[in-house]
Amino acid sequence: MAKISVGGVVFDEAWLDSGGVRLHVVIGGAGRALVLLHGWPGYWKDWEKVMPLLASDFKVVVPDLRGFGLSDRPEDYNEYTLDRYSQDVKNLLDLLDVEKAFLSGFDVGSSVASYFAVKNEERVGGLVLISPSYPGLGKRRLEEKHARENWYQFFHLTNLAEQLVGYNRETVKIYLTYFFRHWSYRPAFTERDIEEYVDVFSRGLAGGFNWYKARVKTRYVDWLGRPVTAPTLILWPDKDPIFPLEWSDNVKTYFPNSKLEVIRDCGHYVPREAPDEYIANVKQFLSSDEF
Repeated sequence: MAKISVGGVVFDEAWLDSGGVRLHVVIGGAGRALVLLHGWPGYWKDWEKVMPLLASDFKVVVPDLRGFGLSDRPEDYNEYTLDRYSQDVKNLLDLLDVEKAFLSGFDVGSSVASYFAVKNEERVGGLVLISPSYPGLGKRRLEEKHARENWYQFFHLTNLAEQLVGYNRETVKIYLTYFFRHWSYRPAFTERDIEEYVDVFSRGLAGGFNWYKARVKTRYVDWLGRPVTAPTLILWPDKDPIFPLEWSDNVKTYFPNSKLEVIRDCGHYVPREAPDEYIANVKQFLSSDEF
C-alpha cells in the first residue's frame, strides 16, 4: 500500500482485485467501517473534504467504483449493473476483513449503497444517503421540467457521447465544468479541483457512461424489489437541480426505518459544499442508541 495525504491526514492507497477488476481504494482511520460511494462525474475525491474528520471516528473506506477514477474500466456495459457494483462492495469488505459496515453514498453511490443493503442486510449497519435515487421517483424524471435537467443521462447512452466529450482534454473540461458549476449552489470546486477531475476523466470516459447504459434497463421500475430495512439517514439538499427536494416525498415507502434531514442552501455536492453539516449529521446519527 502507498501512503497519501488527504487534508493533512495520512491514508493508505491500494488496488484490490474484485473478480478480475482492480478497484482503487483509499483507506484511513480506525473504528467501525464507513464506506463512502461517489457519484458521476466523480471518484474518491468527492469525499476529500470529509474524510479527515471522519477518520477520527471510523475506518473510512473510499473506493473508485468500477469504471471511475483509477479503477479498471471493463469495456462491456453489462459489467456495470447494480449486481456487479454490489458484488464489488461485498468483495471489498471481504478483502478488508470487514464483517459489517456503514455505507454512505450520493448519486450513483446512493443507488449502489441501497441495492447492496437490500441484497446483503447482514453486512450493513446503517446507511447515510444524499438525495438518493430510489424507485419512488418513478417516471417523474421524464416530465418536461425535469427532463431539461436529465438530458445527459440519455446522451450517455450513445457512443457519440464518448466521441464528442472525449475529443480532447479541453472538451472533457468544458463538459464536466458545466455539471460542477450548474449542480452546485455553494462553491464546491476550485479551478485546481476541476483540473484534477479532468485529468482523471481524460483517462477514459466510457466507464462512467457505461453506468448509464446498464442502468437504463431498470431505472424506471422497482429496482430495489423491497424496502430497505437498515437504519437510514437521508440528507436532502434543497437547491439540487437534478434531485429536487420535492422528490423526497416517498422515501418512507422504500426506507421505512429512515430519518430525513434537509440541508439548506446547498446543491448536489453535499460532501464538498457542506462538509461540516454532513459530518455533524453523520456522527450524530451513527452515535445514536440504534447502533
